[in-house]
Amino acid sequence: MTDTAPNSQHSTRLVVSYEYASLILVVLGLGWAGFFASIGWWRVVGLDLLLIVVGVASYLLIRRGQLTIGLLLSQTALFLLVGAICLMFDVPSADAPRVSHLYLLVIAALGYLNYRRQPSGVQIGLVVICLASFVALASSTLSTPLAMPVPDSVRIAGSWVNTIVAVGMLCGCAYAMQAEFTSRGALSRDLMAALWNEEFISSTSLRSIESAPLSARKLSCAGPAPSAGRFPRQSLFPKPSAAA
Repeated sequence: MTDTAPNSQHSTRLVVSYEYASLILVVLGLGWAGFFASIGWWRVVGLDLLLIVVGVASYLLIRRGQLTIGLLLSQTALFLLVGAICLMFDVPSADAPRVSHLYLLVIAALGYLNYRRQPSGVQIGLVVICLASFVALASSTLSTPLAMPVPDSVRIAGSWVNTIVAVGMLCGCAYAMQAEFTSRGALSRDLMAALWNEEFISSTSLRSIESAPLSARKLSCAGPAPSAGRFPRQSLFPKPSAAA
């Protein structure tokens, strides 16, 4: 089942942003899996392979049109993966800071884009959890008793790579947000200008429209019918005295 409900329609720009984010996860997972395999850190390799699986699954779901479930599942899986990496392998030290938690901001940003597209309690809940977890991990040295920190010599170089990738993805999310908000604002301004200039054309007679309830008055730009004509804004917004 694909997203076909009116309130779940999504722009091509957002879909492409999600697809690129999924592919970046795959590339990042492949790179780190290859590196840690070369030094024998197989538990980290296992997490990197899971990251690749999440990226591929998210990409395929998005390509099939199942954007909502694809995003919710991928955000949940990524949150668990990032949390495990932060608490077990990316434990901060005096020489190497923790940086994996930066990806929680990326997950929250993508989640907010999805919330703007289709508001839901589950989605905003995931956003809040990601932000709260980011604050907790950034403000402390949280770890688990089973933690096996990666050597600082590896983490120092990795901190640069992860920071660059995470900031780049955040910039992409910011661009997608700005472009989406600008597009919606331009559409609203165009509709208001057209209404003010009485540029709408009705596909039914003006008399039948004026006699209908306000909630039932609909506009169509498909072209004038024999009894159609210009749609004056006064017919949409009655005078205060009449409305009272």
